[in-house]
Amino acid sequence: FADSMSINEKEVETEQKVAEFAQQADWMNVDSYIYYIGYNELKYETLLKLFFGASEGAEVSVHNIEVFEKQIRNDLKLLKVYYEALEKSLDNKDHVYYLLTVSFGIETYEAYLKWCNKAKKMLITN
Repeated sequence: FADSMSINEKEVETEQKVAEFAQQADWMNVDSYIYYIGYNELKYETLLKLFFGASEGAEVSVHNIEVFEKQIRNDLKLLKVYYEALEKSLDNKDHVYYLLTVSFGIETYEAYLKWCNKAKKMLITN
């Protein structure tokens, strides 16, 4: 890494920036938020393990993907329950926004499951 900050120090610094920004009136302005923080953060330990997976072999990587897949399946079930409940109560204006958020999660998690299947097949056949 180019600078001498540890990962924990960077996480603390990011959390402090988020807390400062949330206190400002325009925190919901997506462009300003991303500009201020620097990125939209998404972390998956599974991907880090996979990146270095060649050192452990395909079996370990497949196992890690299966653990990830199990969690995604469980989360997806819960998101679908939320979706069904929210879909029945769209007369509340806030629920439209909640439904959009849950819908994003469902579509994202379904894509993760599709990726899991592809990744496992690739690891098993190569």
